[in-house]
Amino acid sequence: MFLNHNFNLEDRQLVKITGQRVKPGEVFTNPKRAEEPYEALRSLAVFELGYGGQLTSVDITDFQASIAVVTRVLNCVDTTIFSGTREDMTVLLEFAACYAAVVASRDLNKLSQQVLDTLGVNYNTLLLVKFSPIIIGSREVLSALAILAGARTEKDISLAMEVLSANSQSMNSGLLKFIEVIEYVRELECSFEDACQQIGGIRP
Repeated sequence: MFLNHNFNLEDRQLVKITGQRVKPGEVFTNPKRAEEPYEALRSLAVFELGYGGQLTSVDITDFQASIAVVTRVLNCVDTTIFSGTREDMTVLLEFAACYAAVVASRDLNKLSQQVLDTLGVNYNTLLLVKFSPIIIGSREVLSALAILAGARTEKDISLAMEVLSANSQSMNSGLLKFIEVIEYVRELECSFEDACQQIGGIRP
């Protein structure tokens, strides 16, 4: 559960999310919505990049910022844009920078083999094409979230993996819980270890 911010509606920080889905012969405009920054981070990290989406642009002006992501699932191509004031977009922009650094440093051959190992097959091009963006995306998202949370040591990385393991009821639940840890660290100025124990559900 995200922290309960007792702001008046007009004072709340909100990130606007717009987009469209393109299918063969059809174009759908997704309903516009607005989310608080950590909810928007969840949408960006878990439900876009975590499903193999690609950052296509990060635009920053003096007062405004936007992040665009393209996600391909089967025959659909989704384009999603997160936008708002630079202040409202702060946590998303910092995450995007961490994520871009992780992607830039990846070893594609090694990652492809990890995907095949995870799927439990020697070689299957169809499975690789369908599932590798999701498996690779989830690994990279966790790495970027760990950096954003301030994880710097082997112990920190171990704690991050424990949070993921302790909250692995579904493919996304561990990442969603880890974003709660990040909010706890950043908003309450709590240590990473304490946040993992209090929010992440791991034992001291």
